[in-house]
Amino acid sequence: MSESYYDMLQVPENASFDQIKSAYRRLVKEYHPDKNPQAGAAERFQQIKEAYDTLSDYQARREYDDWYHVQEAPTYQEVEEFQAKPVTNHSYKQKRSLLDRINFELVWTIIKKVVATPIIFVLFCIDFVKVFLGMVLMWVIGKICVGIVLLLVLAGLIDGLHILNESFGDGVLRWFGLHVMGFAQSSFVDGVTQTFSAPSGAINFFAYPAVEFSVILVVTIVLAGYLARSRFEMV
Repeated sequence: MSESYYDMLQVPENASFDQIKSAYRRLVKEYHPDKNPQAGAAERFQQIKEAYDTLSDYQARREYDDWYHVQEAPTYQEVEEFQAKPVTNHSYKQKRSLLDRINFELVWTIIKKVVATPIIFVLFCIDFVKVFLGMVLMWVIGKICVGIVLLLVLAGLIDGLHILNESFGDGVLRWFGLHVMGFAQSSFVDGVTQTFSAPSGAINFFAYPAVEFSVILVVTIVLAGYLARSRFEMV
């Protein structure tokens, strides 16, 4: 038969709670890894702790005794006296039973998330501003790049390959300037200068600001929200 918890604590099977506690305190000092560098001390320390956790709990000890077939029935006089006390008596056993029911890992996780929530919200606001400004800048730069590519392509088709005429090229560039860049256009046609106004409400680089800023805002919220969620999951 393997070593019993009573053997680990070096107490008889009918030992009282005080005997078990006294033996536990003596043995943990002897086998504590910080004080005992010998091989196997750490493992023995864990075994002693496991034995004490079981034998110091009334119900757990009874179940262990039934399972281990203890021949000499222990006298649970001290524990039975404890059970006869009023419920309002907050003794060591009551406190220990309450602590055993608390999931400290879950409590610590909740505390961390509660504390981190306002910090993450502030970081979300900062990310929102940075992403929004970055999106606006990229939007404008993208339009400028498209305009330059369009200009070079038209120049090649008109002046280089002579596939298109200048009026067609002017019309395409005018449309791009009005409906993409939001710039008012002026053209010299048949000796007369004609002015073409941008769409209503247009501003420089934003021909349709309501639509364009709505798209930028949605993308910004998604990206900033993703960053905030990633931070929250790391807590």
